[in-house]
Amino acid sequence: MSKSKSGPVDVACLIRAADEMPVAAMKQAIALAAETGAHLSAIIGVQVFTAPYTPFWTSMSASIAAEVNQKSKAKADSFAETFKADAKAAGVDLDIAVVSGPFGDVAEKAAFIARTADIVVIDQPHGALDTTEMLLEEALFHSGRPVLIASPRRAPVGRVTKAVVGWDGSSHAVRAVSDAIDAFPALETIEIVTVSGEKDLSGALPAADFARHLARKGLKVTLSDVPRAGKSVAAVLDSHAQASGADILITGGFGHSRLREFLLGGVTVELTQNAVTPLLMAY
Repeated sequence: MSKSKSGPVDVACLIRAADEMPVAAMKQAIALAAETGAHLSAIIGVQVFTAPYTPFWTSMSASIAAEVNQKSKAKADSFAETFKADAKAAGVDLDIAVVSGPFGDVAEKAAFIARTADIVVIDQPHGALDTTEMLLEEALFHSGRPVLIASPRRAPVGRVTKAVVGWDGSSHAVRAVSDAIDAFPALETIEIVTVSGEKDLSGALPAADFARHLARKGLKVTLSDVPRAGKSVAAVLDSHAQASGADILITGGFGHSRLREFLLGGVTVELTQNAVTPLLMAY
């Protein structure tokens, strides 16, 4: 039995406006849409700042906030024109919107719109204070779609043929793999990787059982057990994905408080911020 070859018909790209506009998600979304003939919808979110109240410098602080907001909007509008030109050159059908407001509201609206896509592409966040984090969390938890986090250190991938799966036996990991099969019609090879010494997986779905399920779909599946060797689990997974020539790395989404992840660290946080390999997640 061979797997479905449909591929996505709609791709969403969510981008946060910044002093230095990120380009990885834009390039990745265009490459993916061009490869599969998908329609691409892009949203550029602009943080609107409100001047703090002061009894002495109210007019000055309001003027400064207005200037900052105007510059951010102008930068986003300029980037939108660049996005349009690049998409047109690649033969991609694009609609794009610049959305301004308090960033929590912007992220929520962006994730709502992303529900009409088959896959969501986002730039890597860079720490808890980066509002790209809000886009990622809203998209992952509230769009109902898989999220592909583009790497600024890797050329965009259009044709995905090989994936490495960071396996923990969770339902989130299972869903992420299923979403990848639907999203990437050229996917042929999947390597399921467990990192020895990370956690007790005795009560989880065995990787071998899941591998047999994938093999029945016509996929080439291999199993690997990789030692930590003193490294973080995230670093082990990403290094292995790079060394194996994988086009993407697949993991399930984090299953507990992001604040707890921030305070204690976590595989997901490290991967979303630092992975060289494009990272596909689902929750």
